[in-house]
Amino acid sequence: MPDYGFNSPWYSRSPNIKTAIIEDGVTGIGNQAFRLCRFTSIVIPSGVTRIGNHAFEFCFNFASVTIPEGVTNIGIYAFSGCCSLVSIDVSDENINYASEDGVLFNKDKTTLICFPAGKTGSYDIIYTNQETCNHIDNLEQTKCCLR
Repeated sequence: MPDYGFNSPWYSRSPNIKTAIIEDGVTGIGNQAFRLCRFTSIVIPSGVTRIGNHAFEFCFNFASVTIPEGVTNIGIYAFSGCCSLVSIDVSDENINYASEDGVLFNKDKTTLICFPAGKTGSYDIIYTNQETCNHIDNLEQTKCCLR
């Protein structure tokens, strides 16, 4: 799937799209590919290796997403503005990313990448030793939603 600016082929229909199914054989989700879509669910196949910058930015309605094992790169602001997103789950077999309680980290959990904007309650990051999170990657991106 190529990179897009503000005009992906489905941009004008985005308010009416409720589900996005990315078919097997797709290896990348381009920059801004689904920006501003209002679907309520997304399925990312195991063959996807790249999720582009702003790929799902401002997709307000989906609550969860699963990152498959093959994803090696998640671009900046990939899930920014997804205000209903409560959980980002990562396949245990993914070698670059991990999740804990629905929060996206790098694999060794030393960098918090994205805290789902729809997640309620508090979340503690404990800085007691080098085995805990010691870096928050781009604070605006980490929040996943500008409120």
